[in-house]
Amino acid sequence: MTGPAARDRRDPGPAPVRFAQSVRLSKAEAFSACQVLADADRRLVRARCFAESEALAELFDLLEDRLAAAQT
Repeated sequence: MTGPAARDRRDPGPAPVRFAQSVRLSKAEAFSACQVLADADRRLVRARCFAESEALAELFDLLEDRLAAAQT
């Protein structure tokens, strides 16, 4: 047999991913992540992509809250 059906049976696809319970970032990595989110948010607002902008803003707030909580 040839074609897409034969390829599907031979290719098991990507291996399952197991995520750790937490992620450790250096201070520089955390600041870089926050900067990228803020920059992307501003560009999305300018492009009038408000739903996407709001999603990034929520992610930024979550990251900022977790980083601040780690300090206390």
